[in-house]
Amino acid sequence: MIADSRALLLIPAIIHIYSSHQSYNDSCNRGTKPRNILSQRSADNRIRCSFVNRKGIMKQIYSFVIAYASFSAILLLVPLLALRWFFVTADRKRTEWIMAAAVLFKTIGVFSLFISNNLSRLRPLKYDLYVFQIDSFFGNPSFHLGGFVASHHWILIPLSITYDGLEMAAFGTFVVYLYLRPNAETLQLVKAFLLNLIVAVPCYLLFPVCGPGFAFRSYPALPPLPLVPHMVAISAAPDGVPSVHTSTALLILYFMWRWPWGRMAAFIFLVLTVLATLGSGQHYLFDLICAIPYTAAILWANNKLSARSAAQKNVQEEASKFSLS
Repeated sequence: MIADSRALLLIPAIIHIYSSHQSYNDSCNRGTKPRNILSQRSADNRIRCSFVNRKGIMKQIYSFVIAYASFSAILLLVPLLALRWFFVTADRKRTEWIMAAAVLFKTIGVFSLFISNNLSRLRPLKYDLYVFQIDSFFGNPSFHLGGFVASHHWILIPLSITYDGLEMAAFGTFVVYLYLRPNAETLQLVKAFLLNLIVAVPCYLLFPVCGPGFAFRSYPALPPLPLVPHMVAISAAPDGVPSVHTSTALLILYFMWRWPWGRMAAFIFLVLTVLATLGSGQHYLFDLICAIPYTAAILWANNKLSARSAAQKNVQEEASKFSLS
């Protein structure tokens, strides 16, 4: 359910990690063999080619699951929830809510992605060079972290799962509240997540920023310096400021704070989200810093709206009691 969930720069790198035998697979498909096995018997070669092809397919599936963690989780979760609905008849209502929420959270995420990708038509010129200049005061951490991620492939897997799995993290928070908190608080949580996405759109239009991975071809290497800040045309979603990934992770931390295990899990998720957004080139540090007051504003507005709704409900109840008397 994340508005700035663009196509991950991590995905090609993940697929590259698990495609080391691709040349051998291609030779198998062509009916030829690499030179170092030409001396082997043809029957052994056919068996080996068949095994490597199956292994290559499994690696492609594994890469897909990692790169599209939330979609893969939905594919696994829906049939499990259907089985639970069939066998656990006493809790069917809650199972229906969970199933509907799982589909809804992913649908909102896809719709948010569609909206953010089309905002570039309205704001083709971006402020990336200005934000890069601001980030230079902090040492341009997105470039340095991006270089570290590019040279340490093992970290790509958890960061990719974290980045794409943000929708499922928000959904998991909803499930926790559905079981452990009153319905009113659960509804307030859903409103906060929705408000987080809706308010981000005018922010993107007012201050369009894409991210270093889109603005600089040299990423994660730093561009030639010095740079003169100016508006630049970039064909990418202008959903950098604020980082909705970071604001959503902060909201999860806020709502999970009441439980010690919730604080720990949400904090770890927040740290991984920060590393993923910076290390993938999706955001500058400035974007993440802006997400902090943005999240505070979302919580304030959500509390105000909830208080007003509660007050109106009380007035209606008092009016109904008065009319009955």
